[in-house]
Amino acid sequence: MAPQGDREELDPLAELFIHTARRGVNGNAMQIIVTKAPLKFGIMERAIRQTVPAFPILLSRPEVHKGTILLNAWKPEEVLFQEVKFEGRIHFEHTPFRRFLTNLSKDHPVDWQQTPPVRFWLVQSPVDPDRSCFLMTASHATADAKSDSMLLETLLQTYGALHGGAERWVADAPRDHSFRGVSQVLPPPKDRTGLGLWNVAMDAKREVLEKTLGLRPASKTVRRQKAREVDFHREVLSEEMQASIHALAQSSGHTLNTLFTAALVRAMEPELPLKPGKDQRVKAIVPISMRNMAGPTFSKHYRNFMLPCRLSYRLGASSRELLSDIAQQISEVKVGGRVHLEIEKLKLMCTFLRNPVLHGLGLTLLDGFQQTSVAYSNPGVIHEDFRTCGRSDLPVEDYIGFGCALPPLDFILYTPKLHQRLELNAVYYPDAFKDFREQIIEGVKRALRDMFQEFSISAESVAA
Repeated sequence: MAPQGDREELDPLAELFIHTARRGVNGNAMQIIVTKAPLKFGIMERAIRQTVPAFPILLSRPEVHKGTILLNAWKPEEVLFQEVKFEGRIHFEHTPFRRFLTNLSKDHPVDWQQTPPVRFWLVQSPVDPDRSCFLMTASHATADAKSDSMLLETLLQTYGALHGGAERWVADAPRDHSFRGVSQVLPPPKDRTGLGLWNVAMDAKREVLEKTLGLRPASKTVRRQKAREVDFHREVLSEEMQASIHALAQSSGHTLNTLFTAALVRAMEPELPLKPGKDQRVKAIVPISMRNMAGPTFSKHYRNFMLPCRLSYRLGASSRELLSDIAQQISEVKVGGRVHLEIEKLKLMCTFLRNPVLHGLGLTLLDGFQQTSVAYSNPGVIHEDFRTCGRSDLPVEDYIGFGCALPPLDFILYTPKLHQRLELNAVYYPDAFKDFREQIIEGVKRALRDMFQEFSISAESVAA
């Protein structure tokens, strides 16, 4: 499907990230692979030049005040690619290496209005000459996890083909990586009642003023710092834990998305300022993908389909009540039509952020919507193949992809399923934690084990 004309719609899912970049906040999403064979800069440069034109949004530029995206605003050779040296081991378990990668992203935020919305790095080390690291940073305004996975896989397949002497890589079947604005890809609302400006404004006001606790209130003095150090965590869950989680999903009748949201909530509850005897509600941020809602025509489109949603639940609820509450609220967005109301609220927020006089009010709305420094995002099953760079003699040792924890977030938890293995990953700000792994990662696993007990999921029952 070729782009219509020379412009496309700039929708609020993209525009919101543009405004955060204006505030000096890093809105980069990252995709990282570590290979067990050295990669060559020249071949990768050719792969990038061949691949980028197949993803039209990567050569576009937003026209915020027109509400449009200008196509073909850049040439493929204007997409930045650089080879850099790291003096140490190329391995995710090596903290200085992780910080080196996240600092590359932090120190070079992608500003879609000034440059193409993607940038690439090839990291080499004299200490580890048999490994390479390929890093991709992309503006979250233009891409979600699925989009970046498709781009990275295409790059790796192209690299493999060029490495083997081919002129270019040809996919088995045509792939449409174009994009459309959200109003063009989503089915229209069945009922526009409640989507007028007054109703949208009143719903936004209710959310901002709602008396809820954040799962983890952020420190205002910390969250406004623009150059905070970032780190990431990657962990493949044990086979026993994975089997128990799938058994719990089957026993409870809930999706993995709902289970992990509930586990994160339970893990964070000890940090909440409880008031005995009071009916308190807690808010959590759970981005929901609209890619499946858009339908198969748009399944390969390269764009951001993630809609940030705020879930509110009653403190002190049992696990069964909590799971049902979370599932119902997610269903209301996906099935009940609330998705259009959420999009209209984002449009309203962008209207304020676009206006210099009302910009401060827009920031207040943004913080008021979130009211928490915690988010959980489920990329689901990653169908792309990251086991090699297109050839068996170019094996990939490690891979991770994650988005950006925008203020006031302290971290985002991810649970992708890659190559049939369930992972527990995160991007986070170390200055917000004494021990992130113990507080969050182990806390989530403890909460899951507690739910296993409540639903009588045991190693014996799973094995049976």
